[in-house]
Amino acid sequence: MTLKDIKQAVNLTLKESYPGTKIYGPDTIEGYTRPSFFVYVTQTFSERTKNAVHKNVEIEIDLIQKRSDELAAMEFFEKMEFVFGYKLEVGSRKLNTDNINCMFEGENNNIPVVTFEVEFWDEVKKEDNSEIMKNMEMRQEVGN
Repeated sequence: MTLKDIKQAVNLTLKESYPGTKIYGPDTIEGYTRPSFFVYVTQTFSERTKNAVHKNVEIEIDLIQKRSDELAAMEFFEKMEFVFGYKLEVGSRKLNTDNINCMFEGENNNIPVVTFEVEFWDEVKKEDNSEIMKNMEMRQEVGN
């Protein structure tokens, strides 16, 4: 599972919950429409063994409102807790979500922001470069 897979899953959930609202990433600085979302996906922990990798990823969703509206922000917080509160579906997997925070940020503390984390293990895929057996010879002895 990649960070891109996680971001696509978050964006899909937002599109289903808020159809028609644009979603941007950290590469957009100006020229965005309102209302819109900015989604950031950051890997905060990674540990690898021979057969598995353990990762922790933080997701941040900023709502840029048409105009500041605290009541609408509270409704946004409630909806985000509902859609991301237990699981995030990434492909065929359902990842547990943890540490959901709802807050206001920005210069005037008027940008609604939701953050949460997902933690998961993935299998380390290995290439098998061994040659496939072509012929097998067997000899069997039967004793009386």
